[in-house]
Amino acid sequence: MRYRVFVVDSSRRVICAAKLDCIDEQAARCRAEQMHGEHDVELWEGDRLVAVFDVQHRTKIQATVSLTVSA
Repeated sequence: MRYRVFVVDSSRRVICAAKLDCIDEQAARCRAEQMHGEHDVELWEGDRLVAVFDVQHRTKIQATVSLTVSA
């Protein structure tokens, strides 16, 4: 299946884009999440928004995991 990934800034403007050919949606999500760094990443299949990997949400998850592991 063909997907598109957009790395976006805080104003939701596209910084860069890439096409992904993946066997299924789960594989596309994994690859898009790997691109997730300093900016949000949007995963699209055609005109359908599949997922958004949010920088702020990721930071909260990592903080929660760190607290859980050290507790």
